[in-house]
Amino acid sequence: GSGKTLSAICSVLARAVDHPGGAIVILCPAKARRGWEDEFLKWSWLQPYRMKPQSAMRKSDQTLESYLASVERPVVIFGMELLSDHVETISELNPVVLVIDEIHRVANPKRWAVRIDRRSGQHEFTGRQTAGTTGRASSREVRSYAAMRVSQLPSLRHRLGLTATPQGEGLSNTWGVFDLLAPL
Repeated sequence: GSGKTLSAICSVLARAVDHPGGAIVILCPAKARRGWEDEFLKWSWLQPYRMKPQSAMRKSDQTLESYLASVERPVVIFGMELLSDHVETISELNPVVLVIDEIHRVANPKRWAVRIDRRSGQHEFTGRQTAGTTGRASSREVRSYAAMRVSQLPSLRHRLGLTATPQGEGLSNTWGVFDLLAPL
């Protein structure tokens, strides 16, 4: 309604011109995948691919591999619910642009502890820093961790986060958003 998707597409297209090759990756809520696909088809010359859960794939659906072989500039749309299962897939795409729609849903508001070895790229989820325990991670924590891993891919040149509620969970959530958009 407010034009965030169209504005993001315009921004993505402008940045993609600067970096030929490499994919454009969109992370969005599951219900928004179709909308992103429709908007890309309406406003750009790029042909997007909407990643579906394995259970929703039909035999007639194009696979990601055949899509990648048929396009010059891939635009792959992932639902956030698929994110933790597809970090490696996203990494193999060598994305140059990352858009995270509703970024506050995957931001790390409590700044959960994640150990990252910059040289090797190894990541380890160590639990909630604020609680002082490692415990079992919630689905949001798992998605936040996966989003952090994706946002730190070395191929990324541009990151764009969209939200209508930047401080929906307070100022700490805003710092979590910054962690995704400008990782150290």
